[in-house]
Amino acid sequence: MIILLLAVILFVVVGVAFNYIFRTISYSFYKNTKPVDEIDDSVKEIWFGDEGEVSGYVRSTDYSVMKPAILFFGGSTDIAYNAALTYGPLFEDYVLFTVDYPGTHKSRGKMNLTSIQYAAVSLYEYARKQEYVDQDHIQVIGYSY
Repeated sequence: MIILLLAVILFVVVGVAFNYIFRTISYSFYKNTKPVDEIDDSVKEIWFGDEGEVSGYVRSTDYSVMKPAILFFGGSTDIAYNAALTYGPLFEDYVLFTVDYPGTHKSRGKMNLTSIQYAAVSLYEYARKQEYVDQDHIQVIGYSY
């Protein structure tokens, strides 16, 4: 019985430690990625969240026309500006929104699962309020986080 209890405790400790180490390493990739120097006039910087603390980018070929939107959530090497430049041309008929998670690049706060969720919901709320976004057609794509 004692051996089983020790095995369970060891399993929990190792699991928690592995999770902490994995998250720390994963988040560090995102924090250390650098934006490209390319300038694209179709990409605009946006700020949103309860206190305007989350940064991101929106890309559209025409902001005067209502279009469906895509909210793009990248992985540990995709920062918002780079993602808007890279993936935006693939979605010319859409408005593409991207986000820098809290604690990375210009977004304030600390990156963790709760703040990532907060950034995602805040980006959705921001996007659906824009007059150039068709509120009935907002799609979500991404990977990793």
